[in-house]
Amino acid sequence: AAGERVRAETIGTTEEGRVMRVLLISSPENLARLDDIRAALGRLADARTTTPAQAAEIAARTPAAVLLSYSIHGNEPAGFEAVMWVAYQLLASEEPATLQILRNVVTILNPSANPDGHERFTVWYNSLSLGTDEPFAYETSEPWDIQGRYGHYRFDMNRDLIAQAQAPTRAMLGALMRWHPQV
Repeated sequence: AAGERVRAETIGTTEEGRVMRVLLISSPENLARLDDIRAALGRLADARTTTPAQAAEIAARTPAAVLLSYSIHGNEPAGFEAVMWVAYQLLASEEPATLQILRNVVTILNPSANPDGHERFTVWYNSLSLGTDEPFAYETSEPWDIQGRYGHYRFDMNRDLIAQAQAPTRAMLGALMRWHPQV
C-alpha cells in the first residue's frame, strides 16, 4: 500500500529454505537512487580510499543507513510485533518527524534474524496456546526439542557472528557489508 516508500531485497535463504528479505524504507527520492546511495556509503566506509574531505562531502549529501534486525531468538515474539509497528509507522505516517526521517535515512528492516527457529516456536505455541497468564502454564516453557531460541541446527545465533556457520547469520552479515549502515 506504500510502494513509493519501500523496496524489498532478498538477502539469503535459511537452512529450511525460507527466503530472508530486508525492507528498505525511505523517501521516494532516496529509493529512486538506492544504487548511488549504497555506493556512496561503501566509499564512506572505506578510509583507505576516501579522504576526510571526500567523506565529509559524501556524508553531507547521502542519507544515513540504519539497520534494524529483529528476533534473533525465534521464541521471542515481541520482536516480530515491534518490526510490524516500526514498518507501519515509517510506511503510513504523514507526521513531519516521520517524513524527515524518510528524507534523511534509509532504514533497513530485517524482520527475522532466525526464521527457522521462529517458525518452529510459532507452530508449537499456536498448537496449544490458551493465552493464560498463569506462570506455570505449559505454554510458558517450551520443550527442549522446540527451543525456538535456536536456529535450524539448534545453534544460538548470537554465538555465530565470528564463525558464520549458519545461513541466517551469513545473510545478515552480507546485508551489513552491502549497506555499511552507520547505525
